[in-house]
Formats: sequence, C-alpha cells, structure tokens
Amino acid sequence: MLNLQLLALFLLFNPPRHIPVEFPALQTKGDAELLKCYAWAAQISSGTKTIVGSENIRPLGIGCIGQGTSDNLFHHYYLQARTTISQRHQSIVPELVEFIDQEYSLPEARKKNLLPDLLCLLRDTKDVRAVPLLLKILEQPSRVPDGSDHLLCKRQLAALTCLSFSRDQNPQHYATQLSDYSCVPHPKLQSNNPARIASYYRDWLRTEGKDSSQWLNVARKNARLCLQGDESRQYQAALFLSYAENDDRPAETLQWLAATADAYRMRPTPQMSHLPWLVLMTRYGTLAQGYTDRFIKEFHMTEGKSGALGFMQIGGDAVMRFAIMEMATPTFTDRAVNEVRYINNMNTLERVFDRWAGIPFDSVQQRIDWWNKNKIMDVETRLRHHLPALAEMADQPNNFYAISYMHIIVPETLAVRQEAPFKYSWWVTENQKKLRYQPRYGTFRLVP
Repeated sequence: MLNLQLLALFLLFNPPRHIPVEFPALQTKGDAELLKCYAWAAQISSGTKTIVGSENIRPLGIGCIGQGTSDNLFHHYYLQARTTISQRHQSIVPELVEFIDQEYSLPEARKKNLLPDLLCLLRDTKDVRAVPLLLKILEQPSRVPDGSDHLLCKRQLAALTCLSFSRDQNPQHYATQLSDYSCVPHPKLQSNNPARIASYYRDWLRTEGKDSSQWLNVARKNARLCLQGDESRQYQAALFLSYAENDDRPAETLQWLAATADAYRMRPTPQMSHLPWLVLMTRYGTLAQGYTDRFIKEFHMTEGKSGALGFMQIGGDAVMRFAIMEMATPTFTDRAVNEVRYINNMNTLERVFDRWAGIPFDSVQQRIDWWNKNKIMDVETRLRHHLPALAEMADQPNNFYAISYMHIIVPETLAVRQEAPFKYSWWVTENQKKLRYQPRYGTFRLVP
C-alpha cells in the first residue's frame, strides 16, 4: 500500500497512464479530515510539487485498488470533495475559516492554487463568521501573484455586509464587476488600497454596522443617498436595489429609474446611455408593467434592434396585445426591404407572447385565436393551466422552445432535469400542488 509521499512522488516524477488508487470515503469524514482530503486532491490534480511532506493536507486511509486514468481520478475526487464541502453549508464554516487561516501561512506556490478556491467555498456559505478572516487577509500583503486573494476578500466582504469601500474604475464595467454579488458603495469613503479598505470596514463594524441583522437596512439607506451622487455610485446603488429582496420601496425606485433613463436619452455621457437604466427597470419584472409604453417606444425607435427589451421580463396584457398587433400588422419593418430584421422581430415577439401564454404555438393565427378567447384570464391561471401540456411538449425530442419555457416558468426544473431518467410531465404531476406563484417574475417556485 502506497503512503501519501510515495504516491505523490510517483505521480510527479514518473506519471503513468493508469494507476490503481482507492480514495477514502468523504461523506463520513469529519470537517477537518474532509478539508485535508480536498486540499490533497486539489494539489495532486494540479501537479503542485509542494504537496509532498505537507502535514496540513495529509488525508487518512489512502489505499490502492482499481484502475483509472490518474489525473481524471484525482480531479474527480477533488470535485467530489468540493461538492461535499458545499453541501455542509454553514456547519463547516468554523473549520473552513481555521483551515484557510493555516493555508495562508504556507509557501506561496501552494497558495496560488488553493487560496482562491477556498475563498470561493467560504463565499458560498454566506456566513458572517468569515468577516474577521477576510479583514485579516486584506490587512496583509497579497500572497498570490495576481492579487486574486485580495479581490475575492473585497467581493466577499461586500456581499456579506451589502457595502463596498472599493473604488470602481469605469461606469461601463459596473454590471460585470457586480455580477457575482450585490452591494452598495459607501456614500463617502472609497479606496483602492486593501489595508485602508479593511480599516474602513473595521470602523464601520464598530459603529453603524455593529448589528449584522441590520446590514441590509443600512445598505438600503446608503443606496438612497448614492442615488443622489455621481454617475458611478448611482448605477451601483440602483443595481443593488434591483435585487428582489433589497428594495423595500420598488415603486419609488422605478420612478427614479424612468426619470434617469429619460435624462440620459436626452443627454448621454461617454460612459453611459439610457439603455442600462432601462435594463435595471426590467429586473423588477411585472412591477415595471406601468412603464410598458416606454419599452414599446424603445422597440419602435430602434426598429426592433433593441430586441424587444424588457418584454420577456415585464410581460402583462399590454405587452401581449402589442405582440399580437405587431405580428398581425408590422408597423415599421418592410419585409421586402430588410427580411432578416423582419424575421428576427417576428421571432422575438412570438417568443415573448408564448412565454407569457405559457405554451408555444405553431402560427400567428393560433396566437390570435388563443388571445381572443383567453385575454381576460389572469397570468397565474393561464400559466398553471398550460403547465401539464407544456411539460408533455418539453418531453418530446428536440422541442427547444417548450424546454426553455419550462425552465423560465418553473426554474427548479432546470436543476432536476440533470437527474436521469427525467420526465417533465412526471415532475409537474408530482409537484403541481406544491408550486407557488411568484407574481413579480411570473414564475412558480417549489415550496414544501
């Protein structure tokens, strides 16, 4: 039986095509042992030589049976360990924090591979107990050549506290920079220096942020202040508020966004036009239906180049009525002049109509007939009524549109479809009584 050091040396200096390996079971491991197994597999699969002799990541019970390609086996075991850590959620946080703290004192070659991934695992727990460790890492020089440890810490602190002290560079990159977390910039204090950012957080945690249960309310207040600030903070604050749980006054924010979009339409800046503000309005889903006329106007002004911006998210009778009228009698696109644009516009409007009807149709006439019979029916009733038929259509081979509507209307089906064998019709039959309608987004969520 090979021990850890012999196995590592064998792989690193004389890697074979196949090697017999038995990996220790993960589900029965304690948190500390699970983390050691994860780190060991990560280092072996990445080919880092500093793993040899490291007591911190030595797993228990490595044996030798079976056959398999060595790099695939170790990578699979690493992914399995990572998944097991994620499944333990917040229960593993104390051990994970301690493990990262220990890893941070190890040689740089190890940290380059492990630290970013460990910080991502910690981020996914969304546990406020990570804050002291994150501040400690920010206060020290970066131990990773590309500085990704500091970047991940700043992003995780922003996600946990809903507050950012980082200075962003360019308004046109806001959406990209904030795609993986939701936070609002501090109305006054911002910096690019990691140590100074940590200092700002410590001062804030001693005063305004001392009660973690109030972090969201504090962020809402700061967001309202930032809406009156410069362009960069305005957009970040509006993006923060557009997340479903963040905005406690959506009607007021939508009114502000509409006015701001109008102002930028008349006077765009080099960094921003009116479109990003309209996109933020679409994040409010059906709550933005009072502004449908603005999106219809945008569709006409751009002759469909905007791709029916907002129609798919906002929905409502006004959108469906406009789609029917436009499909029946296009008001601006001459097919003889620009057939490609005509086809794209018609296809977009058909998809919008079908999504909010809850079922795909084969022709414009079918849509018109259905609308004339069912236009007085409320959205929840029509979507729920069509769900069994939509599920049966999604079970048919290559029915792309039916499958995509299922994933939009019932987001849980996107995850469970990976289970084989899987039938949408069976899943809907089993769970239809447990599906609760979410009016803001026109979707159903599975509840116990």
